[in-house]
Amino acid sequence: MIEATSLHKRWALFGQSPLRRWHRDGIVLLGDAAHAMLPHHGQGANQSIEDAATLASLLHRFAPEQALPRYERLRRARTRAVQRSSWVASALLHLPDGPEADERDRRLAEIPDTLQWIHEHDAEAAANACG
Repeated sequence: MIEATSLHKRWALFGQSPLRRWHRDGIVLLGDAAHAMLPHHGQGANQSIEDAATLASLLHRFAPEQALPRYERLRRARTRAVQRSSWVASALLHLPDGPEADERDRRLAEIPDTLQWIHEHDAEAAANACG
């Protein structure tokens, strides 16, 4: 009966395009409010924590009107890269059986090395290096 339905086997995943601006009038967004993530790298909460660590470090060193634009500049490229990587993973994780899926399965053994750039990032050190 299930196979006779027209229901798709994948559930809906919703994302949002990166925002152009993360702060205005002393209000700042972080985490999914600023850069929603698909779940494929498990980075939604982690990117929020990195945002918070970065913002805290910058607010410790600069006045809010200086810290908020620095925070946005510092975090934008990284969060967009993680977002893009997760979108790519979405397509790869749902390949039909066949040669492409077999190649993907072989490459899954390399995941720790492939995603090392995400997991080795030190948000506080990056914020402290920001002048």
